[in-house]
Amino acid sequence: MRTRTRRRLQVVFAPHLPESSCEFVIRKEGVFGIEPHSHGFIVTHNTHSSSPIQHSNYGVHHPKNIISLHHNSPPHPPSFACPDLSHPPPRLLRPLRRSAAVVVVVVDPVPSPDPEFRLLIGILTLPNRYARRHLLRHVYSLQQPTSPSSVARVDVRFVFCNVTDEVDATLVALEAARYGDVVVLGCDESMNTGKTYTFFASLPDMLDGDGGDGSTTSRRAPYDYVMKTDDDTYFRLDRLVTSLRGQPTEDFYYGAGLPFADPKFPPFMLGMGYILSWDLVEWIATSDIPRKNAVGPEDMLTGKWLNTGNKARNRYNTVPYMYDYKGPTSGDFLVDTIAVHQLKENSRWAHTLKHFNLHRSGATLPPLDSTRSKVAPKVSAMVVHKTQVLPLSSDVPVSAAVTKKPLSEFQLQSFIASCNPIAASSYVGSSDALTTRVTREPDFRLLIGVLTRADLYERRHLLRLVYALQMANLTAHVDVRYVFCRLYKDDQRILVPLEIMQHDDIIILDCEENLNDGKTYTYFSSIAKLYGGGSGAEGGRRPPYDYVMKADDDLFVRLLTLIESLRPMPRDDMYYGAVIPCDSMDPFRDYMSGMGYILSWDLVEWIGSSEAVRNKSAGVEDMLTGEWLRTAGKGKNRFNAKPAMYDFPIPVPIDACSHGFVPDTVAVHRLKDNPNGPPP
Repeated sequence: MRTRTRRRLQVVFAPHLPESSCEFVIRKEGVFGIEPHSHGFIVTHNTHSSSPIQHSNYGVHHPKNIISLHHNSPPHPPSFACPDLSHPPPRLLRPLRRSAAVVVVVVDPVPSPDPEFRLLIGILTLPNRYARRHLLRHVYSLQQPTSPSSVARVDVRFVFCNVTDEVDATLVALEAARYGDVVVLGCDESMNTGKTYTFFASLPDMLDGDGGDGSTTSRRAPYDYVMKTDDDTYFRLDRLVTSLRGQPTEDFYYGAGLPFADPKFPPFMLGMGYILSWDLVEWIATSDIPRKNAVGPEDMLTGKWLNTGNKARNRYNTVPYMYDYKGPTSGDFLVDTIAVHQLKENSRWAHTLKHFNLHRSGATLPPLDSTRSKVAPKVSAMVVHKTQVLPLSSDVPVSAAVTKKPLSEFQLQSFIASCNPIAASSYVGSSDALTTRVTREPDFRLLIGVLTRADLYERRHLLRLVYALQMANLTAHVDVRYVFCRLYKDDQRILVPLEIMQHDDIIILDCEENLNDGKTYTYFSSIAKLYGGGSGAEGGRRPPYDYVMKADDDLFVRLLTLIESLRPMPRDDMYYGAVIPCDSMDPFRDYMSGMGYILSWDLVEWIGSSEAVRNKSAGVEDMLTGEWLRTAGKGKNRFNAKPAMYDFPIPVPIDACSHGFVPDTVAVHRLKDNPNGPPP
């Protein structure tokens, strides 16, 4: 029987926070944080304080940059209920120290029951398929389990052989740091030259599950089942979990059997996705049978290994509930579908997700107004004895659609996440992230609106990685939002709502997609209406933001440098950016480059209310912004950020606006291709 040392966990608690904002920071072997969960609250361990806390849909998993668990650590941390500290049970909570801002308590961990089984899903993919990985992250993190979370723990990992391209190496490293769900095997990147064998054979060493005493006989396997699947397969996790309940956990082989073969004992399972019990994974790692016969059609080979070794006597054929995509109509999908394969295009993903979303039991369409939010993004959750207490992530959702049309035909509620993701917004004014988030007022509040197009999924995912990894220890509150006009394609109406529910960082404007036909005006004027509502000097309240930035989606902003640059700037009548023409350094001469410029909140409100601006909204957008301000005598406080804001030299500088990287860079523009990465 496994034994572990009981740990006393020192907890910093901010009293009187609303239950939905319950937060703990525990000083012990990294950071633990409590976040809302669909079945209560869970505590998760994070090895890097700036990384997001990760959850599986049916339990908790332990994020790592690469899936290589410490041998002396349990494969996942214990779960806890979020305690009601208004009436703390004496046995559970014992106050150690009370101060003006925090109560420090000791929590005696009460582990949640072990799940019935643990499943690792390995999605075999390629390093450069960024958009597909992010789509799959959406799909699996937003599936709400219909069974209790104690039924199964499901972990999803993305598996490839080597990252040989320098660009991919950088971007995959960002993914690993942000999500901790990447496995790099060290093999030749080819589906039928041993990749599947290497995946299974590598797992026992990577996931050594002994209890710290060196014993291999008393340990519990880290997983009961391991799945190999393709990156064009969609699994309905609730149906998958239900079909696995009560199945043998030894000598077990699960999947869609070869058609026209024995349905009760198929010779092999199709490669769209199949499952082996852990003992078979260990056998593959140690047997000469698969090692000497690793090259060939991978699904056929897996069956051949098992048949030759007289293994997998327990076989479960999922036919007809795992099948290839047939078409977009309701008749093309089965009610009890477990998986759909060959979703190689976004349109197929959209058809599949829409069908299973709208045909769930009890699913109804949301009211039209549910796609619209006018709540301003509050920064401080509360004040305790003049000390501000900030929740782990931004505490008010900010995604909004000014138009009611795009999301109305998609049932958002049935995709509610099991846990809230870390949004791309942050303010932590203390460098000691392991100790407390009770800190001072942020220096200022900045909204960065990245103007992009709905179809550019991969670019948004890259920008989320870039900005999320910069959010720790900022002294200003920064929100990053992705802004585009109305959705006009069927797949957009499905995939964009997935992004909204996962990241809560999209603003959909009531306009036709354009560059110089009023989109920038619509952005600024909509922001004023969306987050205004009596704020500012006339309303007598502090505005929701001090500054609003318009940025292109090929612009990389170094947030720390930008914040330092903005810190001494006036909060009113302020216009900041890289002045045009390129050979000028005079911010009052013309206008700021459209790569990215910043207006103070009063100017944003003025744009939203000015008839003169509204009547002259079409034209080259950055020139127009400068003209609006100049004609009205606005923007008297101007700051030219050159040479710290500049164009990437492609391939060499073409004018004074483009040059190589400089140490105090604020922003780099024209990063239209992934090789043009951010400066060091």
